[in-house]
Amino acid sequence: MKLGTILHHYSTRIGYAIGLTERTELDKNIRALQIRFEKFGESLRDFCDKMTNVVSPSTERSSRSESFAQTLDFIACKTDRTLPMNSDVGNLASCVQAIVVAEHKLQRDMETKVLKPSRDFLENEWKEFKTAERDLANATLELDSYKSKLTKLIKSNASYQKGYEKVIGKYEKRLEAFVIIVNKLNAYEIQHAERIKDAVDILIEYHKLALRKFRIYIAFP
Repeated sequence: MKLGTILHHYSTRIGYAIGLTERTELDKNIRALQIRFEKFGESLRDFCDKMTNVVSPSTERSSRSESFAQTLDFIACKTDRTLPMNSDVGNLASCVQAIVVAEHKLQRDMETKVLKPSRDFLENEWKEFKTAERDLANATLELDSYKSKLTKLIKSNASYQKGYEKVIGKYEKRLEAFVIIVNKLNAYEIQHAERIKDAVDILIEYHKLALRKFRIYIAFP
């Protein structure tokens, strides 16, 4: 943005603050959608950050299940094969190792079905919204600046009227683009709700497998 434009916008903001410039307000329904969109995007970013910390495998250390399985396997190898403990610990190690495999599948599925689509939204639709929001704010500042000077200059400066009409056209174009974007919010919220359901299904499958493996272990003679 050029220095002249920055100063122009700054003076308009001062006009808002001291009451010399009237602010062009958004329709209340569009404004409500704007606020909802802001909250949705910010919440989704927090969701991705927290879920990534919980779900994504650590490159620095093994999971608890992996460490547990490795420990059990080590104990089984060190235990005399003639003792029942050898079989008990070995079977439990196999059980836990199967759960480790299920954990890895959970991580992959969460990444593919839940986290990646959410990150894609933040990288694309969210940035599109923020750009349109910023463009509309700048167009509003420019429009309000013209409006505040209109009554003084319109009669003495015909070119000012043409400039004002150009600014109105620019504002209306930016507003239309912004409205199209915020009106997609309901669809985005539905998509995210479906991803949450996918996450629940992934967790259910993981716990069902873990329970099945433990029941198999318990059934060993």
